[in-house]
Amino acid sequence: MKKEVLEVGQIHIENVTQRTVAVIARKGWGKSTILKMLAYSAPVDLPCYLFDPLGKIHIDGFEKLLITKKVALDEALIKKIGMGFAKVKNTKIIFSFQGLLQSEISTFADNFFAVWKPSNCLVFIDEMQEVCPERSMGLQYSPEVERHVRHDRNENVGFIVATQRPAFTSKNILGLMDYLILGGVTMNQDRKVVEELLTDMLGSDETEKVMAKIQTKGFLEGWTVDYIP
Repeated sequence: MKKEVLEVGQIHIENVTQRTVAVIARKGWGKSTILKMLAYSAPVDLPCYLFDPLGKIHIDGFEKLLITKKVALDEALIKKIGMGFAKVKNTKIIFSFQGLLQSEISTFADNFFAVWKPSNCLVFIDEMQEVCPERSMGLQYSPEVERHVRHDRNENVGFIVATQRPAFTSKNILGLMDYLILGGVTMNQDRKVVEELLTDMLGSDETEKVMAKIQTKGFLEGWTVDYIP
């Protein structure tokens, strides 16, 4: 099995198709840009699939598949698309959602991932709180996406997700992350979630140091935590 590496600035992710990575930062810090840069820097022959709930991401060399409200609400069509992608190899695609509500984004993702069988690739998901929000919020949730994040390293599939609101993102998803890219977080709820993640990885003493430092870091100067239990 080939061990792929992603590098952007100080970010260095070994064996990335076996990893679960989260980019967590406040709005405007550049988390979506980091996601784009990581996707662009992936090896040419490594398939990459990027899910863009806000429909604003463009990457040279990536094709765009527009997901409209009509498509998102057609379960049979979504499953047909998912089964079609199960046969696609060596491609780079952005799933660009166009004016969808949170419930429609999550429902599309759930139906798509229910039939999609990715292997030997990278999956990027921006605004993860739109796809798998924290269950206590009572919003539409995608258990199929969670299932893939939890198990797909067995198929040599790496997941790289981004969120500006970790407090609104599923704790089940965030708890699966083994590499964090952290920018400043300002909301108390979000700081608490990041502190909990770091404490699990590093212990309380080191967490306090990291939390103090990431608040002052700018774009591409954030903190990275590489952790494999």
